[in-house]
Amino acid sequence: MIFSVFIQTFRAIANFASHGSFGYYSRNRSDRSGSQIHYDLMAYSYCWSRNRPYSGSIGHAYLKEKQELCTLLNLPKPKKFGIPNLHARQYSENPPHLTATAIFNEKFRNHLRSKLTDDLQMQHERIVIHIRRGDVNKHDHPNRFIDTDIYIRLFEELRARYPRYELVVHTESQGSEDVLSSLSSTCKIMLDAPLTEVWRDLITSRVCVIAKSSFSYVPALFCDGVVFYFPFWHEVPAGWEPILVDEMRLIRQGDDRIH
Repeated sequence: MIFSVFIQTFRAIANFASHGSFGYYSRNRSDRSGSQIHYDLMAYSYCWSRNRPYSGSIGHAYLKEKQELCTLLNLPKPKKFGIPNLHARQYSENPPHLTATAIFNEKFRNHLRSKLTDDLQMQHERIVIHIRRGDVNKHDHPNRFIDTDIYIRLFEELRARYPRYELVVHTESQGSEDVLSSLSSTCKIMLDAPLTEVWRDLITSRVCVIAKSSFSYVPALFCDGVVFYFPFWHEVPAGWEPILVDEMRLIRQGDDRIH
């Protein structure tokens, strides 16, 4: 017990000396920036619910890219050096103890949205879809890849449900030949847009469709519109609508909050 208190005190003093803050710091993941911020937000929620100051993550992986995205979202910026004093088991998904519904509850998400700049508080009559390509393909990543045939069906249902809305797809040029050949006539396709631009479009959309990816999961947490998702390994907050690939209809009929 005494040793644990000594370690925590040492970490607090070291972080204050480095950053001028006695706050709580998580360890940065080595994954890409979307996944990093996903886990940072879990740590942030843990601290926020306990009235503790969350000061960001410690680590250098994808640092510049992550700092730009954190600036966009008005989140604590990552630090290259320091000593993490939060452990992932305290804040990350651990059903049934910690679930996404609890971690990303409505109060916390409203808090996150309240910190956005005014231009990100606006909503546009737009359906914005993230299609994951680049680092995934059908053969090597079948559990992450979503075929364009599914998106063709999805687009038809979305257009029927939201006939006035512009349909915009964000994806990467690498490995997106199927997207360009199958979908370019039905929507506006944005290739390799700056990450902050992609997130800005997802956050300000009236309808947001995410891929099996933390990269689009994170901005969807800040979106005040309707969020559709393909069920995957991360649980989602209450209120998001699943895309039911094995059903006759991909999206459920029901009351539409914004139609």
